[in-house]
Amino acid sequence: MLNSLCYREMTKKPKAKGLTITSWIIWAFSTFILWFLIAFYMLPVSISILALLYTLEFFDEDIYDVLKAKSKIKSKKFYA
Repeated sequence: MLNSLCYREMTKKPKAKGLTITSWIIWAFSTFILWFLIAFYMLPVSISILALLYTLEFFDEDIYDVLKAKSKIKSKKFYA
């Protein structure tokens, strides 16, 4: 009997309705803040932000980790 681990399932991020929890928090926070700035146009802006987050997660599931790592280490300051 063979026994193997599926590392894909171990590294997979939990999702709700196709987006990670981080994306939902970003969407809710930006929608709440922008509601006070542009109240009448908030529905199309909210849908476009949601579409952008879906697109980013479609291309890379770890997009927020990549952006966080990229912002921490500047290429001019990094010495190997």
